[in-house]
Amino acid sequence: MTSAKAVEIAGIPVQLTQKRVKNINLRVTREGRVVVSYPWHTSEAVVLAFIESRSDWIRATLSRTSLPSEKNSAGQNIISGCEVSVWGQPYALQIIPGSRRTAYISAHDLVITLPNRYLNDLTSETSQSAIRKTFDEFLAKEMRKILPEMTAAAEAKAGRSASLCRTRRMKSRWGSCNTKTGAITLNLELAEHNPEALKYVIAHELTHLYVRRHNKEFYALLTTFYPNWKEVRSGLKNARPSLR
Repeated sequence: MTSAKAVEIAGIPVQLTQKRVKNINLRVTREGRVVVSYPWHTSEAVVLAFIESRSDWIRATLSRTSLPSEKNSAGQNIISGCEVSVWGQPYALQIIPGSRRTAYISAHDLVITLPNRYLNDLTSETSQSAIRKTFDEFLAKEMRKILPEMTAAAEAKAGRSASLCRTRRMKSRWGSCNTKTGAITLNLELAEHNPEALKYVIAHELTHLYVRRHNKEFYALLTTFYPNWKEVRSGLKNARPSLR
């Protein structure tokens, strides 16, 4: 059971969630949302005071997670001319009529086709959602093209194999590993970056099949599986999705 509410503290919008946790947990998501969860036995006044005490850190973190001005940002509609990225290469988005939803690369453009029912009001929530969904489907296809070979190569180096490798849009992680089942989930957004980013995340998740937590042993193993992980991770640190 949980209880959630939105508040503003020191001019910062915060999402509060009271649930079964041991401590006050504060985080800033990659989308720039401030999220706090806290135990049932902790008063809201204590939580608000805690958040206010961390306001400088929150503002500093938000400044690093803000979307670049040339990217589509919250509140802006996705239209032709927006810049998107596929495997680290920039493309201009072009939205054109088509009998069905699909996406493909043509020269320097990423073309998305939509039936007329979406084009009648491209700014509607339904149409904007259709554009994002079509783009995600395109990224999923791109991932499927290279995942088998890339995963097999990473597994050969790691000496362990994933029981399942799947993709989906993830809000705050590049990947995850279920250490009990051996299943790995990869963020679709990785298809927007240089393929080395995908190699790194696969190696990272395979390392969890040996070591569950991020400790010295984990990073020592990861270094043997993917030596330049620090460089690639640094490049992903402030990355932002194209159409979010």
